[in-house]
Amino acid sequence: MHLLQHPKDFGKTRMATVGGIGSGRSLHLGAAGKVEHWRAIDLANLRRMGLLKPIVGGRIRAIRWKNANGRLHELGIIPAADGIRFVKRNDEGKLVGVFVAYTYTPTMFGGYRNWFACPGCRRPARILYGVNSLRCRQCRGLKYASQSEASHWRAQRKALGIRRRVGAGR
Repeated sequence: MHLLQHPKDFGKTRMATVGGIGSGRSLHLGAAGKVEHWRAIDLANLRRMGLLKPIVGGRIRAIRWKNANGRLHELGIIPAADGIRFVKRNDEGKLVGVFVAYTYTPTMFGGYRNWFACPGCRRPARILYGVNSLRCRQCRGLKYASQSEASHWRAQRKALGIRRRVGAGR
């Protein structure tokens, strides 16, 4: 074990580990976070769950999840024609919210597809990450775990996927 040599380390230490996805790449300073470690708000999932329909009876619909400590969190969803307002209670119990506008792209045979307009960069995004501030993957500097996976682990994962699809091992 050794101390990191960076002015913003605040006495942090790191231990060497061996093996697994992204082995040796996630412990260095400046390493990109992984989308798998962030709370994701997916526009397609919200639509599938019926959360983008207009509110009836004044009751706000919400998504709920448990954090690592087992505490229940809730994010209210108020849909509008031009975007979605996400609301939650802060530490004092007051409702705070952020509005995320839609942006649109034309589809091949007429019509359009709506996306979130990232509050940080205004780029179209299907998925926003975070809870207190929603941002796209590029704004957060996030990568997928497979992007830092060693080539031999990637090959093994692909081979297992192929075996599963063809029904080997049954």
